[in-house]
Amino acid sequence: MERTIESLRGFLDCLRGSVEKGVLYGAGVSGKGEIKYTDAMQKAYDMGKSVI
Repeated sequence: MERTIESLRGFLDCLRGSVEKGVLYGAGVSGKGEIKYTDAMQKAYDMGKSVI
């Protein structure tokens, strides 16, 4: 997953004014809807509320 994030960061370097606000990994989740039963959902919600 770290390589994927690094690739995204490389792409964002090409976009003027882009700012990374945070990274949240959903490791260990593979099936549809499984993420709902992890603490990652609440973390993602909380991260989203802090983005301005």
